[in-house]
Amino acid sequence: MWIGPTLAVLSWLIVPLHAATPSCDGPLSRAVGMDRVSRNVALNNHVLRSCTTRSSIVCMAACLRQDQCVSINYEGAGGTCELNGSSMEAHPADVEVRDGWKHYGNLPGTVAEEQICQTPTTNQPTTNQPTTNQPTTNQLTTNQPTTNQPTTNQPTTNQPTTNQPTTIQPTTTQPATTQATTSVPTTEVFTTEKPPVDCWDIHASSPLLPSGEYAVYPATHNGPLQVYCDMDTDGGGWTVFQRRIDDTQDFNQNWASYKAGFGDLSVNFWLGNDALHELTTQQDYQLRIELQSYYSQTTYTKYGLFTVADEANKYRLTVGLFYGSYVADDSMNYQNGMAFSTLDQDNDVDVPRHCAQSFLGGWWYTACLSSNLNGPFVNGPNVPQNAQGVIWGSWLTVSQSLKFAEMKLRPVSAQSVPKDCWDHKLQGQTASGLYNIYVTGKPQAIQVYCDMDDVGGGWTVIQRRVDGSRDFYLYWADYKAGFGDPADEFWFGNDDLHLLTNQSSYQLTVKMESWDFVIRYANYEHFSIANEADKYRLSVSGFSGSSGIGDSLGPHNGYMWSTQDQDNDIDLGRHCAQHTMGAWWYHSCEHSNLNGPFVASPGYLASDAQGRGIIWGTWKLQSYSFPKAEMKVRPSHMGFSL
Repeated sequence: MWIGPTLAVLSWLIVPLHAATPSCDGPLSRAVGMDRVSRNVALNNHVLRSCTTRSSIVCMAACLRQDQCVSINYEGAGGTCELNGSSMEAHPADVEVRDGWKHYGNLPGTVAEEQICQTPTTNQPTTNQPTTNQPTTNQLTTNQPTTNQPTTNQPTTNQPTTNQPTTIQPTTTQPATTQATTSVPTTEVFTTEKPPVDCWDIHASSPLLPSGEYAVYPATHNGPLQVYCDMDTDGGGWTVFQRRIDDTQDFNQNWASYKAGFGDLSVNFWLGNDALHELTTQQDYQLRIELQSYYSQTTYTKYGLFTVADEANKYRLTVGLFYGSYVADDSMNYQNGMAFSTLDQDNDVDVPRHCAQSFLGGWWYTACLSSNLNGPFVNGPNVPQNAQGVIWGSWLTVSQSLKFAEMKLRPVSAQSVPKDCWDHKLQGQTASGLYNIYVTGKPQAIQVYCDMDDVGGGWTVIQRRVDGSRDFYLYWADYKAGFGDPADEFWFGNDDLHLLTNQSSYQLTVKMESWDFVIRYANYEHFSIANEADKYRLSVSGFSGSSGIGDSLGPHNGYMWSTQDQDNDIDLGRHCAQHTMGAWWYHSCEHSNLNGPFVASPGYLASDAQGRGIIWGTWKLQSYSFPKAEMKVRPSHMGFSL
């Protein structure tokens, strides 16, 4: 078991919490009996918050830091930790069976221990003590003293001498791009079973820790790796590996420098290609890049997968699906699959040029670039020559340089807020209704209808037809933004649907009801749509479903979205959206048309109006319009069984 400065045993856990200000209020702790465990059950409807931790012990520690928390639910396989504001004894009706979960119940209340003031640890023993990664003395220029600071060490006379690393001590350096602050960083310490492998591990275990420098322990790294952790942006837990804020650091370095890393973690730096490889091959990581222009415009980009190969493979880059803002657009995919190049190693595919020498920085050049965040820092927006600057070409073109850039990574599995209705279900929500979700690539919440009852629940509903009260014969802009009432008739919106279905692998279920009240389902194992630049092109596969419903969406696979004012079908004689009075992924023209006009009972269409209804042709042909239809998505790995 890996142990930090506090002691963890299986039966009891003491967690001292130290204030984030230089006061002498003393720590608080609770002694927690961990032998009161109920297996394969959880307490529902009383979750204060949910997070991911490395063990039940760390989950318990998180509970201790929240006054209202009196019990926890813990799921060992995925590390899901739910902090509860009540107990099983108080609410026995809210206890539910959950395979693989454990409930730890009835924690004692918080009690103040004796007052403890931390003082500089002078004349402390200096032998056989574990290294503690104490805060550095580097400060922002805020007139703070930079020497003779208290080390805030825990008393060391009775510490274990097994050379275990005492991690998760933040330094006092703050990011140079933020407002300077005079507050003292928290010196919270807590127990974990394993050392943190990245900043997300630290953040998940102790969400209140501030941004700053920390020691992490990648699986293949020899000893601690000092990194800067962004604990604030987009849910926090980002391991920063590059930053540009001024011209004080030269990034036109050789291969050995980029291999080892260079610069100051609090200002301008490159973490190092060896470290990047070690970090990104532990598990799947996402990439986020912060960008700022000289005109005070800020934006970001995000990629669903980010990996750097080892030195033998020239630190070759792999980036996944682009999730970022439409403003910044994608300037990284052009470099995807390329080896790293520096001024003394030319690994690009440009025959006449050595790109790293031409553009004065180390990067994954192709022939040569659409981005170059390690180019020379220019004190102004205009570069002396095209692409000789800190470049993100799809936003500002290659003739303008950025004022600020920061690259950081976080596990794909780290999602601090619900990204879909399945996440809400995992957090204990069981009632169907309206919820907020936060899809990757959009900072604002989206209100959605979550179906928590049908076929296992956890469905994010993206379309519904029930009574004809809403006109669906609308324009491109309407379908782009979405319209209607999520609790009634509505369309989710193609921009948001693109973000939703590309943040993970999703299945689609189509639920149809006939006028004689027969309900059938069509399920597709994989479903996503492209962005607006690709006309929201449909990708759907893996059909299964109720007997007799048939596959009426599969034939539309690969086709673009059409509306009455945008004809993107392949029918040469007809404008399908106008012909069928709807909007859909038409080809020539439809097998299905769930956004067609509502037709009253009994739903039969005249021969000259076939297809102009809520159509699922493989069940009732083109001459029958259904009264009800619903489309909803859920992560593919959950499967589907009627």
